[in-house]
Formats: sequence, C-alpha cells, structure tokens
Amino acid sequence: MNITQLQQFEKSGKLDEALKSINLIESRDTKINLLEIKILLNKGNFILAKTKINQLENFSENLSLIENIELQLYKIKTHLSSGEIDEAEKVMEYINIQISDNNYILDNNLKLKGIFLLNNGWLNEKKTNWNISLDNYNAARKVYLKLDDKQEYTIIQQKIANILQKQNKLKKAYKILEAVLIDQRKFGNKHIIIETLTILGIIRAKQRLFDDAFLYLNESREISIAINCKQKLAKANNNIGNVLRIKNESTKSIQYYSVAIANARDLGDFDTINAATINLGSIHLDRGDLDNAINTYAVVLSNLENIRDNHLLGIVINNMGLAYEKRGDLTNALEYYNKALEIRQKVSNKQNLAKTMQSIGHVHILKGNLNIAFDYLIKASHILEKGGDKIKIADVYHNLATVHSQIQNIEEAEKYYLKSLKLREEIKNEINLSYSLFNIIMFYHKNNKNSQKYLKQFRKLAKKSNNNIVKMRFNVIEGILLQSSHKLSDRVKGNEIFEEVLKTEFVDFELTVYSLLNICEYLLLELKTTSSKETLFEIHSLMDKLFEIATDQEAYTLIVETLIIKSKLSLLNNDLSDANDTIKMAKNLAENKKLDVLYNKANLVADEIEIIYNNWEKQSIKHLSMEEKINVMQLNNMVDNIHLKKESTDMFVHDLKNMLQINLSVANLLALDDSLSQEVKQYVKMLEATGREIQLQISNFMTSSKLDSNEFNINNEKLNIAKIIEDRLDMYSIRLQGKGILAEYNARSTDLFITTDRFLLALILDNLIQNAIKFSPINSVVSIHLDEKGFSICNGGEIILPRKQNLIFEKYYQLDRSKTKNTGFGLGLTLCKKATETLDWSISVESPRKKYGDGVCFSISFMESI
Repeated sequence: MNITQLQQFEKSGKLDEALKSINLIESRDTKINLLEIKILLNKGNFILAKTKINQLENFSENLSLIENIELQLYKIKTHLSSGEIDEAEKVMEYINIQISDNNYILDNNLKLKGIFLLNNGWLNEKKTNWNISLDNYNAARKVYLKLDDKQEYTIIQQKIANILQKQNKLKKAYKILEAVLIDQRKFGNKHIIIETLTILGIIRAKQRLFDDAFLYLNESREISIAINCKQKLAKANNNIGNVLRIKNESTKSIQYYSVAIANARDLGDFDTINAATINLGSIHLDRGDLDNAINTYAVVLSNLENIRDNHLLGIVINNMGLAYEKRGDLTNALEYYNKALEIRQKVSNKQNLAKTMQSIGHVHILKGNLNIAFDYLIKASHILEKGGDKIKIADVYHNLATVHSQIQNIEEAEKYYLKSLKLREEIKNEINLSYSLFNIIMFYHKNNKNSQKYLKQFRKLAKKSNNNIVKMRFNVIEGILLQSSHKLSDRVKGNEIFEEVLKTEFVDFELTVYSLLNICEYLLLELKTTSSKETLFEIHSLMDKLFEIATDQEAYTLIVETLIIKSKLSLLNNDLSDANDTIKMAKNLAENKKLDVLYNKANLVADEIEIIYNNWEKQSIKHLSMEEKINVMQLNNMVDNIHLKKESTDMFVHDLKNMLQINLSVANLLALDDSLSQEVKQYVKMLEATGREIQLQISNFMTSSKLDSNEFNINNEKLNIAKIIEDRLDMYSIRLQGKGILAEYNARSTDLFITTDRFLLALILDNLIQNAIKFSPINSVVSIHLDEKGFSICNGGEIILPRKQNLIFEKYYQLDRSKTKNTGFGLGLTLCKKATETLDWSISVESPRKKYGDGVCFSISFMESI
C-alpha cells in the first residue's frame, strides 16, 4: 500500500485501518512514519505518538529540513496535549529559527504552512492569547482555501468556533458549527465529527438547553465507542459529567468524570485529566465537602505548576477562593481571588475577569466592607453587561441587591433583586431561579412587604421541578415564614419543616446549615418559654451536629454562628460566666478571620450579657413587691410539697406548670412594654429567669416520673460512643477552661459502637460530666476512660464518705449545698441510676479513687461488651 492510499484512509477517518496497513509495511519511508504519528495524534494516543517521534528523531540525519519541521510541529502537539506549554514554546522557537533561515520553506510548501499556523494557533489558545490564536487560525483558513482542502477548512472553522464559545460568543459559535457539521457529515471523518458534536454540546449546556446538549454529547460518545477512540470518549464523558453536574445529578456526574480521568490517563491526555479533576473538585464544592474540594484543586495546581495555561489556572485558583469563602476563611478566599484576578487580567476573556471581581465583591459583603464590595460589583456589572452573559449578569445584580439591602437602600435593593430575577426567568435555570425567589421573599419578609406573589411562583416552580435543591429551598423559605407567624401552630409546623429538611437526603450544604441554624433559634425561643429538658437536649444535639460540620470543614463562619447560639443558650440558663466566655471566643474568631458582620452580631449578644451582668448584683428578692414575694413563696411551697408527697407528684407538676406558664406569659408581655423603666425590666427578667430555672427542674421530675412508671419509650440506634463522649467534652470545654480543669480522655478506640438510646446516654454523660466539673477544685483534672466494657468519669477533690455513697443515688439527696452553690433538687444521680437500669447497665461509685487517695470515680458497666 502506497502513501496516497494511506492518506485517503486518514482523510476519510479510517484511522485504525490506516494503522493496520502501516504496521504491515516492513520497510517504511519517512513520509509513512510521519503519517503514522499524525494518525496517532488524531486518535489521541499521545504516549505512543511521543515514542514514535523519539524514534524518528534518533535518525534525524535521514530527514529533510521540511520533514524535520513537520516532525517538530507534531512534537508541539504532544507537548500541548500533556499541558507542557513551555516545552511546546521551545520547539516553536526552534522551528521559527529554521523558517527565518530558510524563508522559502513555508511559501513553497502550503501544506506545511497550514500545519505551522494551526499549531501556532493552538499554542496561543493554550496560553489564552485568543486574539493571536484567531489570527493564526484565520491565516490557516486562507491557506486551505488555496489548497482547496474543504475538509481541513471545516476543521479550522471548528477551532475558530471553539474560541468564540470560550469567549461566550455562543450564538455566533453555534451558527458556524451548524454549517460545519453538515459538511463534515458529508466527508464522513468520524474523528472530526466527534470534535464538532462536543463543542456544540458545550455551547448548548452553556445556554441551559440541556436536552440538546445531551443529544450532541451522547452522539459524540457513541461514535467514540464505535471507533474505539478513548481520547475522544474521555472528553465526551467529561462533558456529559458537566451537564449532569449543572442539572444537580452529582452522583452520575462523578461516575462520568472518573471514567474520563481513567481513559485520559491511559493515553497521557493531561488536558482532559485536569479538566475532569477540576470538575470533581466542583462537585465536592457543591456538596460542601470543602476539604476534598481544596485537596482536589491542589492536585490540579500541582499538575499546572510548570504550565502557563492561564485560562485553566484562573479557573482553579478562583475555585480555591470559592472553597475558602464557603469555609468562612475570608482571608485565604480573598488571597486566592486576588491571585485569580491577576492571572485573568492577562487573558482576553473579560467575562471571567468580571466573575472574579464579583467574587471579591461578595467576600467584602461578608466582611462588612460594603463600599469596597460596591466598587468591585459595579466594575464587574459594566464588563458583564457588554458581554451579554445573562447568568453572570444576574449573579452580579443579586450581589448588588445584597449591598443595597444591608445599607437599607430598600428601593435600589428591590430594583436589583427584580432585575436579577427577570434575567434568571429568561435563562430558565431552575436552581438559579429558586435562589432569586428565595432571596427576594426573604427581602420582602424582612422589610414587611407582601411576598405572596413570589411565594406562589416559588411553590409552582418547586411543585413541577425534579430538582432536590429547588424543593429544599422552597421548604426552607416556607419554614422561615411559618416560624415568624403569630400562631403557635404555624411556628410548630415551621419547625417540623426544618426537621424534615434535615431528614431528607443531603443535597445542599448551605441549606442544611441554614436549616440547622433556624431550628436552633426556634428552639431557643421555645426553651425561653418552657425550659423543657427535652428541648434543651435537642438544642445540644443540633449544636453538636453544627459544630461537627463546622470543625470538619473549618467553616469559621459557621463556628462563629454556633458559638453565638451557645452563648444565647448559656444566657437562658443564667450561666453568665459561660455565656461571656463563649461570646468572647466568637468575637475573637470573627475578628481574627475578619468576619465583620458576624463580629457585630456577636457584639450585640456581648452587650446584652454585660447589661445583665452589671445589674445582676442589684437584683434581689427584697426589691420585689409583696404580691411577687407571695408568688415566689407559693412556688417554693409547691416544690416542698413535691418532696414530701410523692403520690401527688403529677397533680403538683400540672399545677406548677400552669402557674409558671401564667407568670412567664405575663413576664414576656411586660418585657415588651417600652413604657417600663430599665430597673423594672430587670426585675421582670429576674422573674422570668427564676421561672425558667424551676421549669427546668420540672422537666427533671417529668423524666424521672416516666422512668419510674416505665413510660419512657426507648429508641435504640447504633451510636459511636467514643465520638459522642468526645463531642460532649468539647461542649463543656468552656466550663472546664473557666475552672482551669484539664480533661483527659482515654478511649480504647476512636470507633466504639453501641446500640442504645441517644437521649438516655446523653442524660447520663451530661449529669456525670457536670458533677465532675462542679465538684472538682480549680486547676485539677477530670479523666474519662472508655473501653468495650463501659466507661468511667473521675475527678479529684473531696471524697464521698462510704456511708453517703448509697444515699447519693436517692431522689432529692444532696451533698452540702454551701460547698457547691448547688441550686438543683438532687435528681441528677437519681436519673443516672434509673437511666442505666432502664438500659440494663449498672452504675457504681468509687471514693476515694485508688492510687490517688482523693476524689470520686463513677463507672458505667454495659450489659455486654461492645
């Protein structure tokens, strides 16, 4: 078979047949070897192509000048496919020297000139010098017109359209490719058809025409499989993964990305490897798995270390900034965004530059630097409006609305929210549209405007949508509106909605966190009224979950939010010291991380604590009126009756709850009366706090009563007890630090699972840890040991005499109050004993501790080893 026949195979796209024929030729000339390399490059087999190039270079003395230049041009292609731009530039410099020394070469060999211009165009495309790249492609187009090579002409048109789509000139690019595809189908070269279908799919995905995108990309994938072209199959899988990710089908998209990476790795196609890896990082980002996102982007940055692909580098560094922003680390976020800005200023894509400017503006919104934010956003909007990218324009309008909203420029905020909404309605992207509706409803709600029109629109969108994020967003906004209702039934329903949101399969990190924060705030209000121990336990559990998410992701914004809620909780429990310590931690972290908005929020709580603290000493029972004194005496008498008459517990609890509820309702109403003096309001707060403390003790009575009468419903679940104890110690860390107590925790394993009731386990741990802190001297040690048989909680200090060790588990028994300033009723250890018995466990006390001669050690033994 001669060279002309082989070239016909190559032209018609029969690359495998051409390679088979070449392999049968024993003695090949240089032209056949060069054709083999060209075919391998078109098939995307860059590793084998490199090997063949190296083999041919070893006999370079046998090559003519033209053949050597053609070989070097193919070598450039292998470097570019591996992302080795610097190496490609070196080869191009060598070629330019050869051409300048031999001016006749390109003028007398149009085919070589065409290849040269194409490679130079591709090199500049990689360097994101898109205007220079277009100049080279247009020059190459003229060459192939002279050669009357219509097939190569369509390939160049395809490359020009690809640059146009990168510049977001989508309509123009699509129009060119429609004509190109018709011609290419006539020529029948399936490799070239695949490339065109791929770019068409990308354009349609950018235009949010997903059905069209899937048609193009699936056809390119099917053809790639049919002709056994792994490189083009890898690209098709990567692009299908992109469309699925945009549609929020992340699990499927991960599968496509993984296959794309595997295929590309076999071929040494680092272009596709990097692109698919970036997309995997974006999936982690969408899911709130920030550590994995940052690590994934770091891998790509390492791959790009010696590569000057500014377009790709800009994407990765910008995404790193976004990951740190979601984490709440605004300092690092701003650092990466500024790096991305510097890189993108070198690239001709102004739209991506504006996107980074918008991201910087958004960080400054979060930092509270609204003037700086406004400047960046306005600049971004001017660039984006010229480019016409509605998606990015809608985003920047949304952020401008947020700035105006925060400076109480209500009219401008409303204008920008509605402009953003209108654009997103035109784009018809459900996720972005739901985000606009969510925020505009929140805006109207906060400013006492009617949002029913948009709520109705949102409900209609959520009802017809199959997207879980859209549905979840609607549920969350509905929950917020119900929680703010004056009707108790609405508020309860709102809380139920948030609980359902948390039970559903995880789809969105921010919405999950938003729901957790709203439930905590709701339960704080409920606790303020009822002082229910079940509510208190639920808040602690939710805050544990929040803290777990926050610390796992180092989400500083969320950590500060959680600390603020913890401080409010301590304030409700009249633990001013704990409230003050916690809010200081929140302020310090917010200040350190430059979270100005959250710093101001924490400051408000700190001011409230300071007011209460300064007035607390002034508040005394002697300042109460005679009627108020009688009420307090009645409460005390009722509690004493409960101590004395066990058989009347239910009746007294019922009466006591009713009486307390009346007093608390009156106190709440008085607290809202602006006509009262500050001094009177402090007395009202004292009454309210006293009532809450007594209601908390009532909750203890109720739990005790349920355990006594076997009415407690055990809800067994598989729990990692090692992790629960660790979380509990973290929850009490501020109290431990306040007394200078060191907590030593020794677990046989970090993964010890037990099937038991979460509520009763928490009740036992809370009472024993609180007792250990309460009875420990300053600057001592509390130690906890856990193994398969049980756990123990020990503290130093005074011992419990042997004659009292049996009494401490009896109801209402208390050690000397004067030593602990204990205001409880002596139910804690009683409840621990009842809880352990209910679980078929056992509890014992050892005092003094062996080896130490002082202190107390409570041990819990499980029913059977775990």
